[in-house]
Amino acid sequence: MATAAMIRKRKRQPIQHTIYIEIQDGRFTYRDQDTILARGKHAHHEDQVGWESKTGEDFTIAFVEWPFAGRLKVLKSKRGKVSPLQVHPNAKEDYEYKYTVSMLSSGLSDDPDIIIDPCE
Repeated sequence: MATAAMIRKRKRQPIQHTIYIEIQDGRFTYRDQDTILARGKHAHHEDQVGWESKTGEDFTIAFVEWPFAGRLKVLKSKRGKVSPLQVHPNAKEDYEYKYTVSMLSSGLSDDPDIIIDPCE
């Protein structure tokens, strides 16, 4: 039988999220690895988040505030992909981290967000 201390020590396993970017008729659509709409993507501390263009078009991602480990604020894709980054264990919870996606060849841009959910 699990004790209360054992239950508290159980930790949710981090998830690796991929946000797929697609543009149709000049409008951005975001879906995650489970094909769920991801314009406002929810993640937890220590999850990983990466991005991929459905067409392979290169893009940049610029954050106003940085929710990940490390100190970058602007990411540039390579062959239409940005490798997953780990959400910092001290990122603010219930907070919308705004970022801008800019497609390099078309110049189109959009401003989705990542929301860090409270620890379980």
